[in-house]
Amino acid sequence: MRRLFLLLFLLASASAGIGAPPTHALSGKGEQQLPSDLGVLYGALDRADLGQHRELYASAEALAAVRAGKPLPPGAQLTMIVYAIARDASGTPVADARGRFIKEAPMAYLFMRRRGAEAAHPSEGTAGAWQFQIFGPDKRVVRGAKLADCAACHEKRRDEEFVFSYEEMKAFRGAMRPR
Repeated sequence: MRRLFLLLFLLASASAGIGAPPTHALSGKGEQQLPSDLGVLYGALDRADLGQHRELYASAEALAAVRAGKPLPPGAQLTMIVYAIARDASGTPVADARGRFIKEAPMAYLFMRRRGAEAAHPSEGTAGAWQFQIFGPDKRVVRGAKLADCAACHEKRRDEEFVFSYEEMKAFRGAMRPR
């Protein structure tokens, strides 16, 4: 359990490379359930510094808006699945034939949703019109997650709709398949 909380802390503080929020803070408790449809896989990356493989998903309407040069609409959802990676006997990450880490079990699901009119009421764990939530590998809400850290970090990307992977979303042109 201690390892999971350490991992989530590292994710919240070091995820400067993935999806994100808009302009003034939002309301409340965040999502209590991970949506069953994560949307479209539009990006994947390996984080050697953290020993992770990450997959980036966005709702279809979020991708369509970005590609059309429009603001992300209320209801847009972005999800990052963070995977543990395979390691050899010496602890070195194992890569596939293309040089990508071999993913293992999910470690966490980082979720953000663009809020609508309720965004006018700022609260902890929000940035702009975005609200954040962290789910564990069991897809249950991680209680006590420091969502304000997510919001503060994403504030750095105000000019890109608070999304670290905004350019990847804009460049996405087809279907990716999870490895």
